[in-house]
Amino acid sequence: MMQLITLFMLVMANAQDIPDANEEQTSEEDVKELKDKMTALELFLQDKKDYKKYCPEKKWTQPSIDEYKKDPKSYLPEGCKPEETEE
Repeated sequence: MMQLITLFMLVMANAQDIPDANEEQTSEEDVKELKDKMTALELFLQDKKDYKKYCPEKKWTQPSIDEYKKDPKSYLPEGCKPEETEE
């Protein structure tokens, strides 16, 4: 439930970036931008969840959502997730 509330708050915080229904039709560029923002948000929330689950003992400060938007990837500490340690 808390993750859903967090997701809602983040989406609403970026609501000014969503085109108004009365504006011109959404372009491919708008769709790509929205998709990129959603990917960043998914990674942000997944990192938050995985950190608490797999490596809360490691010192880590999660980057802002803006960092995930600039370079969409996981920012978890190395070796935090189980699949990273199995290699």
